[in-house]
Amino acid sequence: MTHGCFKELPAISRWFKRSHQQDQPLKLDLSYLEQFGDAIVPLELNSNSDFHPDQQNTPFHRSEAPLSIFLRWAESADAHSPQRLYLAQASISDLPEQLRNDLPTPKFVSDAGKGDIYDTNLWLGVAPTYTPLHRDPNPNLFVQLAGRKIVRLLPPEAGQEIFSAVVAALGRDASTIFRGDEMMHGDEKRLLEDQIWCDRDAGKSSGFPGHETSLSSGDGLFIPKGWWHSIKGVGAGITGPQKDMGYDIADYKAIDKLYGTIDDVDQLIVELKSRDMKLMMDLVHEWFLSSRSSRDSDKRNWYIWKPPSGYDDDGNPLPPNNWSQLLGEANSAWTYDSITKEFFLSLFTPGQPDLNWENPDVRAAVHDVMCFWLERGACGYRMDVINLISKDQRFPDAPLALGRDKKYHPGGKYYVNGPRMHEYLREIHDKVLVKHNAITVGEMPVVSDIDEIIKTVGRNSGELNMIFIFDLVGIDDIPDQVRMTLQPWGVKDIRRIVNKWQRAMLDHDGWNSVFCENHDSPRSVSRYTDDSDKYRHKGAKLLALMQTTLCGTLFVYQGEELGMRNVPKSWDIEKEYKDIESINFWKKSKELYGGDPKRLAEERKVLEKKARDHARTPMQWSAEPNAGFCAESILPWMRVNDDYHEVNVEKQMALESKDDLSVWQYWQRGLANRQEHKDVFVYGDYQTVGAEGNDVFAYVRIGSQAGKWLVVLNFSGKEVEWDLPLDIRMKGWVAGNYQKGKPEKAVHGKVQLKPWEGILGNCIQ
Repeated sequence: MTHGCFKELPAISRWFKRSHQQDQPLKLDLSYLEQFGDAIVPLELNSNSDFHPDQQNTPFHRSEAPLSIFLRWAESADAHSPQRLYLAQASISDLPEQLRNDLPTPKFVSDAGKGDIYDTNLWLGVAPTYTPLHRDPNPNLFVQLAGRKIVRLLPPEAGQEIFSAVVAALGRDASTIFRGDEMMHGDEKRLLEDQIWCDRDAGKSSGFPGHETSLSSGDGLFIPKGWWHSIKGVGAGITGPQKDMGYDIADYKAIDKLYGTIDDVDQLIVELKSRDMKLMMDLVHEWFLSSRSSRDSDKRNWYIWKPPSGYDDDGNPLPPNNWSQLLGEANSAWTYDSITKEFFLSLFTPGQPDLNWENPDVRAAVHDVMCFWLERGACGYRMDVINLISKDQRFPDAPLALGRDKKYHPGGKYYVNGPRMHEYLREIHDKVLVKHNAITVGEMPVVSDIDEIIKTVGRNSGELNMIFIFDLVGIDDIPDQVRMTLQPWGVKDIRRIVNKWQRAMLDHDGWNSVFCENHDSPRSVSRYTDDSDKYRHKGAKLLALMQTTLCGTLFVYQGEELGMRNVPKSWDIEKEYKDIESINFWKKSKELYGGDPKRLAEERKVLEKKARDHARTPMQWSAEPNAGFCAESILPWMRVNDDYHEVNVEKQMALESKDDLSVWQYWQRGLANRQEHKDVFVYGDYQTVGAEGNDVFAYVRIGSQAGKWLVVLNFSGKEVEWDLPLDIRMKGWVAGNYQKGKPEKAVHGKVQLKPWEGILGNCIQ
């Protein structure tokens, strides 16, 4: 691995040349650190002098330079990664006093620098793989200039335009920004540049500040401009390694500087309340750095640590059991820590270790975090995968569901709705929620048992208000397999799932959440209907009609109200897909089926249909560059969907047609109708009607005041005839997704339906 960037840093270049022949490439010679141990090297930022052959071949002492670098060789915590140069740290005491006073206080000191305590982390070089706890979102190179924020070394291919833009945005002299080899692959520099641009002081942040310019006045769709990017920052606090787009947390009582400040949150809450809106937070967790520091740490038992179950023939430690990672089933759910020689449980990614809820101190800390934001004015919480908090303390091996040839298997049997989950939820309810009259929605995947769910969301359960039930968004998952699988489904399955949960909550005095999209699922118009240019807007309206007429609390995901669709199939997976689940899935697929083009194409179809990346493209505000989400000179975390010129907020809000409504306008009308007749559509009775066919799904809603309403949905791309049940008498059809006015349809006998057509009618009781 070459390190061309060191040519830009004379002192570092000299250090490398001391251990290499002049005519050889500048490669990292591991034997040098093994021979000399930790090296102290002067970093002369203002010097352009090159190496002198007669210079002594010895390490420097810190006192011999104004600013020196402490190089330490560290062992990787990832069993699959080679050892590598891990971290470089500079002692603040080495800086001149006038610069030392201006240096910002660091957020943490890496445990890699044992012995002397160094105050400022300077990332100088890492290998393409890196450990889960002390890393940057990408394996980039950094240098911190005295009194300045972190500046990245731009890749040589960045070009003068990007280089100049960085200089202008950061307000720095070009001489303080180095250019060199970043050791990045594909298009990872997008995320790098996004992090630079998300500096609030740069003046063009697309993150948190400025939210107030796009808040609704209360009579439209309540989705602020930049909502996803902003609220992820609010919910996530200080983010950690950013391996799962903000769900790996370092400080839950603060706001990541990429998104703004805690004052911005306070102001957002004020602005929301003035518009009769509220802010719901996202509950994840933190505290891991201390737990990892040593086996004697006071937070060691805050996470789940286990010794190796044994060692393989090469002496590598084996995980405690065979549970697979949820975002990459080819990997173990356990991560080995070379510092303390034990494994910690990390069901999702190594950067998201699982809390040990058996520890009462952990539960008390979670309660404290929840109270912190509720007392600042948040109205409640979405509780991330809350049904995975209790584990079977035996930690047994999972059944071999993926086949005997696989090392790891889904262990949900031993942690989904675990033995103490209800106890923990009741404790949260009693100690936190009732005191603040907070609203809650729990994310509870892999659970479909009505009795079990009613224990959580029943009126008198004393746990949560509602949960996200994943049956509909998991409609094409193969049972007992991982999420990234595909099975055939039809309208009968939609009918069965919707009927099951609408009736379950009405019959058992529970409460539903209503949704077709979230940040972990592909776009609904692509998944359940036809997202072609011909039918995209019809399919999006069909789903809007269904959701705005179902009982429960409706959740509309950003972009769903526009009919945003999956990214084009032509996109390069390795270049454009950023989600850790997609990366792991594609890596596994290539390893298993690289020599089988047909099977690899099938694996690609899974990503094209179900990758979480589809829901994570930037919001499409206008036909301007970057869909108006951010300035043209800014590269967002992910490429904007190619269709933003046609599918965007500005165009849909401005549509003036006597015959049709845009998807956004249709959602707005549907929400208004839902609010006007909430005794029917929010709280009323529900009954599936009509024959169980392969194309049409129909139901009636009955309210105490607004009467009886019929919804008919053609979930097929063909024209069909639907037989109106004899016991339903129609007053007339009042709305449909093909026209702005009332549909002209038969009120008895056979009803003609166009492809992906949905209609709403008022009935005679």
